[in-house]
Amino acid sequence: MMTEGKTIELLARKASGKEDFLGAVLQAAASETSLSDVGSRIKCPADNLARLSLCKIPRESAEHFASDVKKISDFVGCNAGELANLVREYRAISAMRQYDPEESSHETMLIAARDKKPSHDGSDESDE
Repeated sequence: MMTEGKTIELLARKASGKEDFLGAVLQAAASETSLSDVGSRIKCPADNLARLSLCKIPRESAEHFASDVKKISDFVGCNAGELANLVREYRAISAMRQYDPEESSHETMLIAARDKKPSHDGSDESDE
């Protein structure tokens, strides 16, 4: 018979492959360091990381994001601000990985801001 802890660990491993669970966020962050380092960053007790993995990722809308993060952080005992930052980083990196310039129109491409060089006729076109 499986204990509750073993069941949670098994489910947490499954959640790490599901985009709508925080397990995927933790897995992605841990690929750069370790899960214990991620836990330290968000100040989550090690024994609650599996429970955190089983939580749904906070909704993106501004009206729900903060309250979802607060509920999750209260549930597992982690730092809400650090958890919010971790989720935002995950979403930003995921969006960049999914970006395909071949399929995108020029209106949706992100371009770094830069000063324009003066034209050859001597007029300055910069936005200074």
